[in-house]
Amino acid sequence: MDPQATWNELLQAIIDRDRDSATDLAESLIDWMEKGGFSPIAIPELGQASSGPKSAPQMLNRLVVYYVCKTISLRRRRS
Repeated sequence: MDPQATWNELLQAIIDRDRDSATDLAESLIDWMEKGGFSPIAIPELGQASSGPKSAPQMLNRLVVYYVCKTISLRRRRS
């Protein structure tokens, strides 16, 4: 999996209001990250400031991606 490409596709699906695709992509990223995969860069400025996967900027970036993906995933279950 290319998490950055998946993240970019997720953002485009959100812009296009394609809920099914957005949810599928979000769930793929959640699964990837929960299995230990690295997160995509959601905030480029954080990626430039980091010095490793456990640095504060990278952890914040991961949290942003995870939160967005979980929010999208939960909306499928409610509708």
